[in-house]
Amino acid sequence: MKTGVWGGGAPHQPSFLRAENRPLTSIRGFASLWVFSAHVASMFYPVMPQRLAIGLVCGWLGVDLFFVLSGFILASVYAALRPRQWGRFWIKRALRVFPLNTAVLGFCAACALLGIGAGARVIWRDLPWHLLMLQSFVPGRRPGWIFVNWSVGIELICYIGFPLLVLGLQRVGRIGAAVVVLLAAALTYHVQLRVLGSFFGFDAVLRCGSEFLLGAAAATLALRLPRLPVLPAAVLEVAALAALVVGVSGGLGTAWCAAVGSRRMACVPLAAAALIFALASDAGPIARLLRAWPLFWLGQVSFSLYMIHYPLMWRSAVLAWLWSRGVPSVGVIGVWGLGVLAVGLALSALTYRFIELPGRRLGARLAAKV
Repeated sequence: MKTGVWGGGAPHQPSFLRAENRPLTSIRGFASLWVFSAHVASMFYPVMPQRLAIGLVCGWLGVDLFFVLSGFILASVYAALRPRQWGRFWIKRALRVFPLNTAVLGFCAACALLGIGAGARVIWRDLPWHLLMLQSFVPGRRPGWIFVNWSVGIELICYIGFPLLVLGLQRVGRIGAAVVVLLAAALTYHVQLRVLGSFFGFDAVLRCGSEFLLGAAAATLALRLPRLPVLPAAVLEVAALAALVVGVSGGLGTAWCAAVGSRRMACVPLAAAALIFALASDAGPIARLLRAWPLFWLGQVSFSLYMIHYPLMWRSAVLAWLWSRGVPSVGVIGVWGLGVLAVGLALSALTYRFIELPGRRLGARLAAKV
């Protein structure tokens, strides 16, 4: 199906976006590690050197990187999604996230019942909302249990609206896609000025949903353009990465890296979209680095690491204090963090193998019957 300048349907997916893109998978791992570093700092924020603590806490922006990436990948993979396939899409996406969420919550609940404790904030009346990942949208409810699944709940909201988004994006051509990218970038920028860092209610949906839209728009443009040659890809990779660093630096002068209204920080999702756009061609030096198997594997288990690391931290943070027999030093905190990361990665390998992959296979089987 051919695509005109301003419309005419979705083009065939370019060969460089048909298979799993290793650099984009690896970026998921870095987003997860970025969030991990933020939670390490949050555990010891009052006793760490301020600039170091704020710098690490800026890792909460990994969530924003993830939503741009999620929109990009889904819009690339499902560019030709038709209304008759919507049910299959929703089934597959639900079974991508619910099995692991249910398993982690089940483990935390079992530990609470046994009096063991697993680092969860136990609020039994909120458990059903956490199972549905809707706790951030119910009045009177607050993050507890595994906390981090608030963002997965917003991801589910994006999944619900995604087929309609694709239906619209399929109708734009090359210039139309470029216009959509510019509009989505402007929208995301202005939204971030107001709701940067929100993880409750409608503000959180605006924050992450605008980033998801930006990623989907960038993928739509990528699908309508030839693969970037090595030199342009390299220039865009380096420029986007530099812009990402500059954007993050906008929060270094504020407590908890929460510079709401910062123009530099509002540009972080835009820089992330440019970096992902460049990496999609898998041609530049950063893309070549991200093809490495350890980084690719980290990206594969990133969802598991994201979901299980916070309960591990809450349960084990006391070890740093016991080891130091008082206020832990930066060195002790670093060793503790690396230890938690090692345990988290080992558990993530297991949950990916025995929970995530079977869930995906079940989703594929059920979707095939719809």
